[in-house]
Amino acid sequence: MSGLSDKRGPADPDAWVDSVGDVKRVAEKKNLTVRGVIDRDGEPVPPPPTKRLSERLTKEMMKHERRVDPKAKEMKAGELREKVQHKYGRKPRT
Repeated sequence: MSGLSDKRGPADPDAWVDSVGDVKRVAEKKNLTVRGVIDRDGEPVPPPPTKRLSERLTKEMMKHERRVDPKAKEMKAGELREKVQHKYGRKPRT
């Protein structure tokens, strides 16, 4: 059943089902929404937390911001750290 397979396609052993019970088991295991012979809604999964910049890179970018932005020279270290994390850190996937 191709709708139950992951990126492995037909090599995914969970995609090979022989009964409605197997479909339900795989749908629950993989948190899938299934419509048809059985109806099951998957649970919404919150996005993973974004990874922060390393401490070394944060300090380096703080120095850079102080050189290029006159307003950054007047900011407190905590405010500048948050600005750098927001500007250069990873953005959550949508």
